[in-house]
Amino acid sequence: RRSDIDSIGDRLMRNLLGETHESLADVKEQVIVVAHDLSPADTLQIDRSKVIGFVTDIGGRTSHTAILARSLGIPAVVGLETVTSLVPDGTPMIIDGSTGTVILRPSTETFREYLLKKQHYDYLESELVQFRSLPAVSKDGYSLALHSNIDFAEEIPAAREQGAQGVGLFRTEFLYMSGEGPPSEDEQLAIYRAAVEQMAPFPVTIRTLDVGGDKFVPEFNLSDEVNPAMGLRAIRFSLKEVNLFKTQLRAILRAAVFGPIRIMFPMISGVAEVRDCKQFLEKVRQELVSAGIPFGENVAIGIMIETPAAVLIADLLAKEVDFFSVGTNDLIQYCLAIDRGNEHVAYLYEPMHPAVLQALHRVCRAAEAAGIEVGMCGEMAGEDLYSLVLIALGFKELSMNAMNISRVKRIIRQIEITEVKQILDHLLSLPTAAEVSAALEKEMLQRYPKVFSERNL
Repeated sequence: RRSDIDSIGDRLMRNLLGETHESLADVKEQVIVVAHDLSPADTLQIDRSKVIGFVTDIGGRTSHTAILARSLGIPAVVGLETVTSLVPDGTPMIIDGSTGTVILRPSTETFREYLLKKQHYDYLESELVQFRSLPAVSKDGYSLALHSNIDFAEEIPAAREQGAQGVGLFRTEFLYMSGEGPPSEDEQLAIYRAAVEQMAPFPVTIRTLDVGGDKFVPEFNLSDEVNPAMGLRAIRFSLKEVNLFKTQLRAILRAAVFGPIRIMFPMISGVAEVRDCKQFLEKVRQELVSAGIPFGENVAIGIMIETPAAVLIADLLAKEVDFFSVGTNDLIQYCLAIDRGNEHVAYLYEPMHPAVLQALHRVCRAAEAAGIEVGMCGEMAGEDLYSLVLIALGFKELSMNAMNISRVKRIIRQIEITEVKQILDHLLSLPTAAEVSAALEKEMLQRYPKVFSERNL
């Protein structure tokens, strides 16, 4: 990709000029990092006690760097285009990740104002603690499963502390970024086993390797594609690199001996792909049987709904799998024809866009008709107001950054889902995302003024 070539070129020029490049792992004091971009590999080096925030020129709210920042609990503002040219090293600054605000050289008065805001934010966060151990059940008895998205098994204790009742998305691509090469079968087995045992008795949903697009793994020689978001990525890559795919599936099946595991295939666009995956999985099972290696027998198979094609044939796909999980980050990107990591079109990324809502509605109807589970693991699931619409549409499981679980649970426990369902048809009839959001906020504020006024609508 061009960005990878640019990065290599920058490094070569620094070396030729005798300039040093400080790694994030080498930061010795508390700093706010200002950079043109941070790759997922860069963010994995962040020491949270040292890097207290970061700002970048490029990126969007659902780019993987931004997602990782939220999972680490680090304030970040991305997509500012020219911030690196405006901020010399050592500049005092305030960043507000909740509003996307960056203030350079704040006055004493501004500093005090934001100190009070930070104290109020910390107070609201402390208030959420009481919801961690409570069930996610609405006032009219609607129960919802709230799961956590993770990158590493080490995140599970913190996720459970936040109230997660399962892992809805284990992003396994980061296992391939943190070592000298692809992890072996035994290395993956140890990681998946640790995840399962720590989350037991709740399920762990493992997404098979999802590289390509904006998730670049140096060890894999992916060709420089003109349009990587639509190129050799996710399940297309796995079905081509069958040895890597087999190694991962063997490790997952073997780990299923130790607790409930679900396998999820990403970036599915047709029934043929699903059948190819199932046939390959069955072949791996037979190899384990022949070798006398124990493995889990009852492993649910699901797919991510991320492409318009998958939405349009959701009724056909539902006959092939045990569950759907909607990946809204990519689904919104493809439905609205925008690059979710491009700061120039970030304003077009609208989860409440009528086309997105109609797509979600269609998927839920197909899952219900087939009698399979339907959940969501995109960033949209962690937005407390959006979660009401998702439940009304028929989602039974929402998986999110663990830090959002109590926030969503707090809203769910104080409203009646039947009342949200009463306005669903009206929301689905509105022509713009702005009108949908405004109508939802108005209705909820009228019906539950205490809950939603505290949310600062």
